[in-house]
Amino acid sequence: MNGRVGQSVILGAFNSVAGFSAIHLRFCPKLKNVRRRSSFLPLERCPSFHSARNLLTSDNENSSKNRNPCRVAKRKDYLSDEDAAAAWVAIGLADTHISDDAVKVIVQKRFGTKAVIYDRKDKGSNKECTSKDYTVVPIGSMSKEEWRNVKHAGAMKTAGEVCPTDIPNQAPQKTLARDELTPILSRFERLIQDLAPLMIGQPMAVKFIDDETIPYEGCTRWKAGEYLMEVNLAFHDPNDWHQNYELLLHEFAHHAVQSNDHLVNVFYDTVTEMGAKLTRLALQRPELFPDPQECFSPECNECVADAR
Repeated sequence: MNGRVGQSVILGAFNSVAGFSAIHLRFCPKLKNVRRRSSFLPLERCPSFHSARNLLTSDNENSSKNRNPCRVAKRKDYLSDEDAAAAWVAIGLADTHISDDAVKVIVQKRFGTKAVIYDRKDKGSNKECTSKDYTVVPIGSMSKEEWRNVKHAGAMKTAGEVCPTDIPNQAPQKTLARDELTPILSRFERLIQDLAPLMIGQPMAVKFIDDETIPYEGCTRWKAGEYLMEVNLAFHDPNDWHQNYELLLHEFAHHAVQSNDHLVNVFYDTVTEMGAKLTRLALQRPELFPDPQECFSPECNECVADAR
C-alpha cells in the first residue's frame, strides 16, 4: 500500500468483483456470504462502502447504508464529526461524482462553519483569519482530488478572499478634495498631523476617501520620507471620536512597525505604547486635542472657520 489509503484490492484472478475491501476494521479471516455491492444498495454513480454481512456492528448507525458519502447531503445526521475524518469519507470526498452538497457537509463537519484555505500568496491573511476565529485549513490536510472537489463546490474560500491584507493600491472611487472636508474631518486631520511627529517621529499626510469596494476602514502607506494615513468614510464614522482615537492608535502602530501583521508581538506592544503616549500628551498638552464640547456643525460658520 505504501501510503495510499482506501485503495481497492481485487481478490481472485478471474472474478470481476471479489467483494473485499482494502479497509479492514478488524481481522476477520474466512468471511462468508459476502453480499455483492448491488444486493441492497441502489445504483449510484459514487463509491459505496458496503461492509460484509458478518462484520460486527454495534448498532444501526454503524450499518453500511450510513457509510456512503453520497447520502450525506440527504441525511446530515448520518455523519458525525468523528466520521468526517474517517478514511471512507476521504475516499468519497475525492470521488469525481460526489455532489457539491455532500462536499459542503463533509467540509463543515471536518473544519466547522468558519473554515478558509491557507493562502500562500497573502500570508498575512492567514493570521488575520485566525485572529477572527476562522479555521485556516493547511494545503496538506487533504489530497489533490479532495481539494479539487472542495474548490469546485465552493465549500471554502481562501484566507486572502475573507481577510485580505495584501490589498492592491487601487485608485478609490472618490477622494475628498480640500473644499469637501466637513469641519469634523478637518479637525480630525489636524489632530493626526499634530500628533504624528510627537508619537511616531514622522510628519503624516491624511487622505479621506469614500469607496465601498475597498475593504478597509483605514490604511497606512509609507515610503522613504513620506507617510500617509488613508481614512475610508465608507466604513468609518468621523463623528464618533471614540472610533477616531481607535483608528489613530491602530494606524500609528502600523506606521511605527511598518507591517500589516496584526498578530506579531511587536504590533501589540506598539499599540499599547501608542496608547500610553497618547494619554501623556492629553495630560501634558491638552491644547492639541478637540474640546469635548466643541461644535462641529457644518451649519455653524464660526466652527467651520475654527476647524480650518
